[in-house]
Amino acid sequence: MVKQQLFIMDPPPEEVDPDHDTTYVLIEEACARGYEVWTAPASSLSLDQSGLSVNAEKYGSDDKTKRQVDVDRFELVWMREDPPFDRNYLFATYLLEYAAPPVINNPTGLRDSNEKLFILEFPELIPPTWVGAELAEAKQFVETVGGKAVVKSLSGYGGEEVHLLTLGDEHFQTIFAELTDDGCRPVMLQKFYPEVRGEGDRRLILLDGRPIGGLTRYPAAGDFRANLHSGGSAGEAYVSPAEEKLCRQIAPELKNRGLYLVGLDLVGGLITEINVTSPTCVQEINRLAGKKLEADILDFAEAILEG
Repeated sequence: MVKQQLFIMDPPPEEVDPDHDTTYVLIEEACARGYEVWTAPASSLSLDQSGLSVNAEKYGSDDKTKRQVDVDRFELVWMREDPPFDRNYLFATYLLEYAAPPVINNPTGLRDSNEKLFILEFPELIPPTWVGAELAEAKQFVETVGGKAVVKSLSGYGGEEVHLLTLGDEHFQTIFAELTDDGCRPVMLQKFYPEVRGEGDRRLILLDGRPIGGLTRYPAAGDFRANLHSGGSAGEAYVSPAEEKLCRQIAPELKNRGLYLVGLDLVGGLITEINVTSPTCVQEINRLAGKKLEADILDFAEAILEG
């Protein structure tokens, strides 16, 4: 019987960038190992008394017809759908609880680990941070951290819905009101480190709590966001001893939540986000460091299957 893996992903394979997309190289590596790969968006999952099924298509086949198939037929399920972590993403994690094969990352872990809020589990490893929706409290926080702070939506990704707030700036209240829906939705504020404009930030790829690759990302001219999705550029690829130590500190909680494949964002050696939904930068690290991280990731996945 042919071994099969399912990738829950959106956008679909034909719309991803084959030179940069991490899910693409994971799929290609699975195919190279003899797996039959199927792909589908989370919206195609369905559940009834007989179990969980998905309306999926076979990767690499000329026949693009989607078929309703039982999820239990697959050896492994990859949850690689991009944020935002909205209501539909939430419901998908509930449905994936009914999957018999292992899911990477664990749907309960995904649901319980907001990529912004999760960092507060490790208060000694993060920059000064505040979460809320009250304008007066936000201004007070910005004042305490030197007059500038980064504000970000709790559900965004790739540098989207991320702005720099400056105390006294005429746009402060407008930006805050827009992101909080006029004070009805909490956002995260973090101390702004101006050196990020010249030194960039860091992205680490963690596999089962261990850093297997790291990348410096530099913001585009005139910006402070280093996310590649927002125009940043890839720099040096390495993992420092200090970063290895930091990862050892958070590894037990990642493993406890079944968060096997994680992207850690650092500024000045402090954690700013823990990306658990569809961490990227594998291809950039591969090219700069001469690695093939997708092989390491599939090795780990197969070890899970072997028990």
